Amino acid sequence: MQNDNEKNQGKADFKGLSFAYRISTELAAALIVSVLIGLGIDKFFDTKPFGLITLIILGFLAGLLNIYRLIRRIENSK
Repeated sequence: MQNDNEKNQGKADFKGLSFAYRISTELAAALIVSVLIGLGIDKFFDTKPFGLITLIILGFLAGLLNIYRLIRRIENSK
């Protein structure tokens, strides 16, 4: 049988893994959405790489902002 410390350690490991997964999902989602919108803008306005490049940069920055907000919210709940 496991003692309480081992059970708490297992829960902490899953909590950290969940947090890491959520951070990576936030960044990936922002980048995927920005790439799709950038490709759509490039196709609609025939501005081949400029819309995609601009929105990739903006999507990356939006992903970082989402991660920052997530970390702040988790820190404030402790």
